[in-house]
Amino acid sequence: MKPRTLLTLALAAMPLGAMAEGSITASSDASQSKWSHHSYQTVAKGTRTTWFVDYYDLEHKRDQQGNHALIMTFLPEKLTKKKVRTAFIEALGKANPSLDTNDLIIRGLIENLSIALSQDDTVTIVERNNKIQIQHNEKVIYQFADAGGQKQALLNIWLGEKPVDDFLVQV
Repeated sequence: MKPRTLLTLALAAMPLGAMAEGSITASSDASQSKWSHHSYQTVAKGTRTTWFVDYYDLEHKRDQQGNHALIMTFLPEKLTKKKVRTAFIEALGKANPSLDTNDLIIRGLIENLSIALSQDDTVTIVERNNKIQIQHNEKVIYQFADAGGQKQALLNIWLGEKPVDDFLVQV
């Protein structure tokens, strides 16, 4: 085997090895069992509006341990994958100015949340202690264990110092 090919294979296997050892755990495997947010209590409800366009209804919930659940039901007829990706990257960057977008989990978030959305589609983000699960129409699309602030970076979009919606600041 050529040295260049061997080096390429070794570099490609490194992230998989890190995930297998548990130092970073992320999954976009749809076979993950869906986490329920039904025991979480509603904290706030509102509608995400930008430039006079309503994008989604948002329900923020919290359980007794302080874990969050965010349930977003989309309102426009159609949002393209590109538009959703752009909006998510902008919101993630605005809520986290020093964010490392090359982080493995952050890249996974961006890739797995870059989906086309239609009216009445629901995206649910459920926090359980040190883990986050993201569901699209009740199907798990991404799950990860926090390995250095990625969980908080995601939640900062809605629950950080500069949330995308003013009504969440009051909570």
